[in-house]
This record gives sequence, C-alpha cells and structure tokens, in this order.
Amino acid sequence: MGCWNGTCALSNLHIPCGEEVVGVVLSSAPTAHSSMPRYHTLIPFFIEGAYDDYGRIEDATGVMAPILLDMIRPKLIAQEADKFGRYLIIPETINWLGIQDAMTDGLTTVDKQKLDMIMIRSDVMNEILEHYTFKLYINGTTQASYARLMKEFDEIYASMNGTIADEEELADLLENTDKEVYDKILSIKQSITEYAMFRNSNNCLAVLLDNDMYIRNSILNAKELLISCVKANQPKEHVYRVASNIVKMIVLNSFVNSTHRQWVIPGYAGQEGNTEPHQLLASTVIKITEKMHQEQEEW
Repeated sequence: MGCWNGTCALSNLHIPCGEEVVGVVLSSAPTAHSSMPRYHTLIPFFIEGAYDDYGRIEDATGVMAPILLDMIRPKLIAQEADKFGRYLIIPETINWLGIQDAMTDGLTTVDKQKLDMIMIRSDVMNEILEHYTFKLYINGTTQASYARLMKEFDEIYASMNGTIADEEELADLLENTDKEVYDKILSIKQSITEYAMFRNSNNCLAVLLDNDMYIRNSILNAKELLISCVKANQPKEHVYRVASNIVKMIVLNSFVNSTHRQWVIPGYAGQEGNTEPHQLLASTVIKITEKMHQEQEEW
C-alpha cells in the first residue's frame, strides 16, 4: 500500500507528510433524494496534529481531542475484523487513528448522522484567523474578527463567574427547604443566569452562539459545552482553550460562507506537490477581484 498527500479543505493545497494540520469533524445525513449529495454540517471543534502520509492525523492532540473521542466512542457499533484484519471496532478502546480509519470505511455514525473528517493546513487557518473580518448586524453594522470575539468572550466569562448560582448562599437561604425543591430552585437560577449571559445583544459572540445555524444545530452544542466547563470549575486556561477552539470554527465557518464554499470532503492529492496551478489560480482570482472591486467603486 502506497502513501499519498492530503488536501487542505480550505485552500486545496496539498498536505505532505509531517505537515501540521487541524482535523475538523463533519456530520451528514442522507438527503430526501438519493441523487443529491449528502449535506455536511460542521461540528465546531477540531483536533490538532501532523499528517501521517496515509490520510490521517498522527498523535491527535488539542483541548477537544478527548472530549470528541468520549462523545463518539459510546455511539459506535462494535465490529469484528474481516479475514484481512480490517474494520475492527472496539468502542471502549478505539483511539483517534482507529476513529479516522473507521470514518474512511464509513463506519462512524452518531445519532443517524455519518461522521467524516477534513483536514486544514494549520498555516492556512492561522493566516485567515489573523486577517479575516466579517460584518455582523447587531444594533447596526459591526466588524467581527477572531481577536474581537475572544475579547468578547472575556465579558461572557466574567459574567459566568460572577453570577452563576452560589450553592452555599442558596443553602443558607433554603436551610429548611426540601432538597428536591432546593435542587429545582438552584437549577432554575442557573438556567436564568445562563440564558441572560448569552442574550447580550451587544456581544457579538453571544449572538453568534445563539444564531449561527452550523454552531447552534451541531450534535455537540458549543454554548452548552462552554457553560459546563465553567460549572465544573475548570481552570480558566482550559475554558479559554475550549472557547478559542469554538471561536476559530465560527470565524472559519463565516469565511467559508463568505467565499461561497461548502464544507465538503476533498480528494487526496496523490504524491505530486506541484504548486504552480495553485499560484496561477490565486493570481487570477486576485486580478479579477481587483477589477470587480474597481467596477463596484465606479458604479
């Protein structure tokens, strides 16, 4: 069996062995018409690592790697290997290399949705995150970016730490109250607090977490994960890494929409690494978009 280059899902540049990448999980469900392709939905989290030359990410790391693995493992169906030793799935012990092999073989289904993984070159992602801005219409027009959204997460984090129900304070107030009633009141107070935090109409991140279709409808909800991190008294550094992961995917999703792309599974790039066609395409796009921009200015 030979080896091959991967393909970056954002730039279509080839990914050679050892290149640093992020892996983004997509979910898809069959469409109503069998002739139509599957529609892929972004799961707003990624894993990190280096491309292993065989279509996989080696030594997957990142704050979301264990969380995603814990989500996927229990929902996999155990499967014995065939006579060639392929397709073995032991859900309790499967690791990220095994998950990726199972995805390639079409054996990973969660809540009736098939899971796949795409790779994005880390250098491409970082360049986009540093320079891309996009418009949001929140009490007028505002410019959003990765840096701004992380700054606004500071506001949300401060609110969460300052207002989530204090169990000891409630315990004093409800000393003679039935425990079931106490738990219910505690739950209601926390729910109201959380709801209010993410309804700040002046906070871009709060609005995006509630309104971005890809983020809101994911099989692993970003907002609920952030809240649970704070509730569990996770260290601030951990919560920020989770938030950073989510915000990066929000920004990349906006970029994909703005460039009229879709989240799709790219083909592999073989063993050739010719960059000249990419340079031609890039220079052509720059030349034509400059002309289009000039025409819009004159119009």
